[in-house]
Amino acid sequence: MTAKGLEFFSCHYRYMLLFGHYIRLVVRGCYRQILLYMLSLSWVCFSSFYRMFDVIEFEGGLLETTPTSWVIDGQCTSLQNLLKQLPLKTLNEVQSFDNLLMSEENVAALTEYLSFKSGDSLSHYLRNIMRECFLDVVLQEFSWCGTNGAKAQFKKLQIKSVIFASVMKNSSFHPKNNMEIEDPLRKYLAQAKHRIEMRKNKRALPTPRIE
Repeated sequence: MTAKGLEFFSCHYRYMLLFGHYIRLVVRGCYRQILLYMLSLSWVCFSSFYRMFDVIEFEGGLLETTPTSWVIDGQCTSLQNLLKQLPLKTLNEVQSFDNLLMSEENVAALTEYLSFKSGDSLSHYLRNIMRECFLDVVLQEFSWCGTNGAKAQFKKLQIKSVIFASVMKNSSFHPKNNMEIEDPLRKYLAQAKHRIEMRKNKRALPTPRIE
């Protein structure tokens, strides 16, 4: 697939995420949010697709498009580069990824993407984000505040701020304060080693024989 085609499908994927969020609102019966969401989505779709393509041409009998450098504020390409590195497996990978989040463009792209993750509750939503971004093998090296050099500080990471921003951007959740976001993250970090051991024990169980 050409680079042009790859950017097109990346943008298409973003709009599928938007549509999926709309369906979740319908299922939950959040009618006021649905109305506001449809109005904002209509404007985003119109303005984005109006400006996305400069030229439409045929190459080899197939419809091809030439996106401008704008392509939804450049977020498609930024998001592709970020998602290729997930989930993070080592401390070095976490640090390298965090350095990428010094860019406002990367922060905006990842915040937008994570804000459309699903979850039956805020805790469930945060767990889904953490599963996508990290493996437990590296999360066991962290605690929220760090512990005398034995564990790294999670709260100082740039990605922590992205996660908080994603929650605020997600219209399904309305935390009253930062602690409602922080507490589930603290627990998820603290339980990383236990989850690893549980998976090891599960793999060690003998497979039942079928007579």
